[in-house]
Amino acid sequence: MFIRFGYLSTTTLAMGLGLITIVISSFCNIFGPGLALRGNQGYSSVDLAVKTMSSEFNRCLTFFIA
Repeated sequence: MFIRFGYLSTTTLAMGLGLITIVISSFCNIFGPGLALRGNQGYSSVDLAVKTMSSEFNRCLTFFIA
């Protein structure tokens, strides 16, 4: 009984973290280049997009490792 619950909870957690990783990386691929190309501040928009994508990468990597 406890082994089944442990297995189900572990696999559910792993699938949930994998889904979060996919969603974060998809959002970065969709919205990151758009911010860099359509930003109003010129080079600072590109800098903001790169910094945001870098921080999201670190969060995504944490979920992936977990």
